[in-house]
Amino acid sequence: MKVSDIVGVRKPVVTVTSTSRLGEVSRTMRMAGVGAAVVSAGPDRLAGVITEREIVHAVGLGGPAAVNLSAGEAMSSPVPICAPTDFVPDVMHRMLSHRIRHLALVEDGHLVGMVSTGDVMKALLDRMEMEANVLRDMYLTARSQ
Repeated sequence: MKVSDIVGVRKPVVTVTSTSRLGEVSRTMRMAGVGAAVVSAGPDRLAGVITEREIVHAVGLGGPAAVNLSAGEAMSSPVPICAPTDFVPDVMHRMLSHRIRHLALVEDGHLVGMVSTGDVMKALLDRMEMEANVLRDMYLTARSQ
């Protein structure tokens, strides 16, 4: 199974500028219902990624004043990426070994989506369920003959 097989990963990505304030970034992420935003350095240039984790760390260090930090000050860089042709187990291993929950989906140098651990888990569970159903149907067919 490849990343391109995961339903819903090719979707508009929340992007912010490096000068966006964390308060604004967190509101934008909350309204979009996402856990990560890409910090853009211009068209097709990814400066970094800001996740809920970076926001929590910033507030933990700076207290309430952290909402005034810029995305550029709090982001992680470089942006962890994957490609549609990457295999899902490899992507899952990369996320687990680096302890990250989001990978930017990049195709031909263009940002085309975001892959989260939830996306990967859902795809793997859907695949397991489909395989279980096929095996059950094969068993029932063989048993009835």
